[in-house]
Amino acid sequence: TEGMVIADRYRIEKVLGRGAMGSVYEATQLSVDRKVAIKTLQKQLLNEYRLVQRFYREARAASQLDHPNVIQTYDFGIDPATNVPYIAMEYLDGYELTDLIDERHALPEEETCAILGQVAAGLVEAHEKGVIHRDLKPQNIRVRVLSDGELQAKVLDFGIAKVVRDQDSGGTLTGTGMTVGTPPYMSPEQILGEGIDQRADLYSLGCILHECLTGRLPFWSEDRLSIVTLHLTGKRPELPEVLCDGNPPTQALRDL
Repeated sequence: TEGMVIADRYRIEKVLGRGAMGSVYEATQLSVDRKVAIKTLQKQLLNEYRLVQRFYREARAASQLDHPNVIQTYDFGIDPATNVPYIAMEYLDGYELTDLIDERHALPEEETCAILGQVAAGLVEAHEKGVIHRDLKPQNIRVRVLSDGELQAKVLDFGIAKVVRDQDSGGTLTGTGMTVGTPPYMSPEQILGEGIDQRADLYSLGCILHECLTGRLPFWSEDRLSIVTLHLTGKRPELPEVLCDGNPPTQALRDL
């Protein structure tokens, strides 16, 4: 609720979004008058121990990551007044990469590589700490223009990330065999529910690269099953001879 204070530290200002597991709010961290984003778990899910456990492991995994191209997690806990688990994160302005693609239809090579090179740098940080995103897509990449005119990209929502090396719990965030992700960006091994590693994120990044450059997903159908089948058996799509700025893709880009 607007005006409510979480954990005696964060005053809720407004709702930013609601999802299946919880809500995200714009809030003010009272001690330093800083704008933050607060993610909470829906009350009706609190009786599901595994979901609360997943929520906490998400927070623990995300709090390990310290990189300019990954959203920063400040704090997590349970609000004593409501018993609702919360995560306090960096508040980001700017726009989703998906909005940029929708608006421009396709991006030139240099701009695409400037954005996705930063995403790759953020993934290196996560992968080195044993965290796989598992659901990388344009909606989870936020882009903003800094005061010097440079574009900055940040990776959001390691919400279904798999913690490969989780020393505290001795387990993993989501078990092998649980298929999670977004079909247009999922690797074949993820679709098949097999064990995955950081290469699954690189496959998703490749799908996003194709979409940025062409304005089209590498594999698409109105039917979910058809999409996953194309990922498994479809012919790899080629880049067009000419990109949106009238220039052909460089050989380095084709090799990549």
